Amino acid sequence: YAPSASFSWSPPALFSVSFAALLIGTMFMDGGGLAEEGGWRGFATPFAQRFLSPVIASVVIGVLLSALHLPANEDVTCGGPVAFLGYFTPCTIKLVFFSIIMTYFSNSVGGSALIAVMMHGMHNDSIGFQGQGDGLSDSAACWLDMLLAAPWAIVAIALIVLTKGQLGGN
Repeated sequence: YAPSASFSWSPPALFSVSFAALLIGTMFMDGGGLAEEGGWRGFATPFAQRFLSPVIASVVIGVLLSALHLPANEDVTCGGPVAFLGYFTPCTIKLVFFSIIMTYFSNSVGGSALIAVMMHGMHNDSIGFQGQGDGLSDSAACWLDMLLAAPWAIVAIALIVLTKGQLGGN
């Protein structure tokens, strides 16, 4: 018996002029990246790395980012404990992996938050590339989010191994 939910993926035309212009715009004009990354990568990550390893600092920042984003999803605050865990768990895992990747790139360019602003903007404005699940149960949506986080997990783990946990830092 197959569930009635569906998954679709329909990326825009990748080589159009409008796509290129939008891509450049999203790198620098996304409100989330501009509003958050000066604090997270420009201040909090370097501060945390004074006391913690780059990996642990990234994990802490990823968990804090996830908690910060809870109020943005009304299903989490109104849907009960299952909806909360179904959102918070994969969101936290994804943001921890993304935090590790952004720490690596930020550290690799001397601690600049500019690359994190670009990465955050591109992530926020390219969510449609990840696909969309329609009519999924909470548990199926949770698993879908985890599958969509798999590439981040692979890259983050590879960066940890390749840099011996230093993530581009000293």
